[in-house]
Amino acid sequence: MSGVRPPIMNGPLHPRPLVALLDGRDCTVEMPILKDVATVAFCDAQSTQEIHEKVLNEAVGALMYHTITLTREDLEKFKALRIIVRIGSGFDNIDIKSAGDLGIAVCNVPAASVEETADSTMCHILNLYRRTTWLHQALREGTRVQSVEQIREVASGAARIRGETLGIIGLERPFRGHRGGEWRSTCYSCGHRGAAPHSDATRGPRKGRGPKAAAKHAESDLRSSPTFTKVETCFGFSGFSERGADAGRVGQAVALRAKAFGFSVLFYDPYLPDGTERALGLQRVSTLQDLLFHSDCVSLHCGLNEHNHHLVNDFTVKQMRQGAFLVNTARGGLVDEKALAQALKEGRIRGAALDVHESEPFSFSQGPLKDAPNLICTPHAAWYSEQASIEMREEAAREIRRAITGRIPDSLKNCVNKDHLTAATHWASMDPAVVHPELNGAAYRIRMTVKVQHMETGRW
Repeated sequence: MSGVRPPIMNGPLHPRPLVALLDGRDCTVEMPILKDVATVAFCDAQSTQEIHEKVLNEAVGALMYHTITLTREDLEKFKALRIIVRIGSGFDNIDIKSAGDLGIAVCNVPAASVEETADSTMCHILNLYRRTTWLHQALREGTRVQSVEQIREVASGAARIRGETLGIIGLERPFRGHRGGEWRSTCYSCGHRGAAPHSDATRGPRKGRGPKAAAKHAESDLRSSPTFTKVETCFGFSGFSERGADAGRVGQAVALRAKAFGFSVLFYDPYLPDGTERALGLQRVSTLQDLLFHSDCVSLHCGLNEHNHHLVNDFTVKQMRQGAFLVNTARGGLVDEKALAQALKEGRIRGAALDVHESEPFSFSQGPLKDAPNLICTPHAAWYSEQASIEMREEAAREIRRAITGRIPDSLKNCVNKDHLTAATHWASMDPAVVHPELNGAAYRIRMTVKVQHMETGRW
C-alpha cells in the first residue's frame, strides 16, 4: 500500500523526531511543550516552494496557519510526515482526503478564538450601522463637519440598530455521525449526508428523516423541478468532530451579543434539533430564502466545502432585502466577490464587512472589490487576540505531542480525517508496541512498567 507510513520513531534508540512550523517563525510557545520529545524548527514559508528540503525529507509533524495551501501534490513532497496540525479551526487549505490516503493525520484547534471572532463580527455590524469608519475617514481627509447638514451628509446611511433583524447562517456546525465518527458532508438544506447535491425541498434529521430517505426524496425533487438553481443545492457544512463546532459557536455567540443591542435574531440551520431556538431565545426559519428575505443584516458563520462555495452569489443577493448589510468572518469562498461588488455598486447591498476573502492576502488595489463602495475589509484577523493565539498554539503543540508519544490516530483529540486515515494505513489499527517496542510512545510505557517491577522487587 503506497499510502502506508510507519509510526513516529521516538524511543531511546532514535533521535528526537523533527517537527516544523511551516508558515511562521515564532516557536516560543510550542517549544516548552515539545522540547523533550521533538526537535522544533521553523520555515517561515509563504508557499510550499519555500519549505526547506530537510523539512520535506525528515519532518514527521507540521504546524501551520492559513498562509499556505497543501494540495495532494504538495503533500506527496513530504517523505516522513505523519501529522499536520492547523493552528486554528479552518482546514480548507489542506486536502484532508489526500492526506489521509497518504497516511497523514490532519488536526485542528477548533474553539480557541470563538469570543474574538464573535466580538469582531459585532464590531463589523456596528460599524456598518453607525458608519464609524467612514466618519473617521472623512475627518482624516480634512472634511469640515460641524453643521447639521454637514453631519447629515457625512453620516448618510447611518441607521438605528434596535428593531433591526439580524440573520445568521450557521448556528451550529454538525459533528460526526453515529457510525464510528465517519467524515461526511452534511447538506445545509436538508440534512442529507453525502456528496451529491440535491434540492431544498426536504429536511433531514430535524423531522426524523434519515440520510438515506433525505437523499432519495431529494433526488426525486431534482428530477421533477424545472427551476433547479444553485441556491437549491447543498449549502452543507462538513461533518466535524464533537469539539469542532467553532463556526457554529461563533454564530451563537454573535446571536446573544446582537440581542443585547436590540436586534431581532433569525437563524437558518437545518441540522439543529427542535428546541434550540427556544433555548437561545431566537427565531428559526426553515429555508435560506426566508432568512435572506427577512434580514436587514446577514452574517455568515459556516465552514466552507464544495457544496456551499459562493453561497452568496448573484442569485442569492437578489433574494436579500433591498439595502441589507452583509458580514463575513467565516470563509472567503462563501462569497462571490464579483457578485458582491456589483451589488454594492448598484445599492442592492447597502454595505458589507469582510474579514475573509477569496484571495488572501487581500488588497484594495486589485480584484473585483477594488472599486466597490461602502465596503470594510480586514486582513483575516477576526480570530486574533494574544490570549487566543497562545491558547491555539499550545493546543496545537499538545496535539503534536500526543501524536509522537501516543498512537495515530487514536491518541489525537481533533483529527478531522480519521476515516480516510484508517482506510489508508494498517498502522492506524495496529498497536505499535507489538510491531516495534520503541515506536509511537510504546517505549515510554515499557520503561515505566520495568521501573514498577524493580520497585516491587526492591531492585533499581
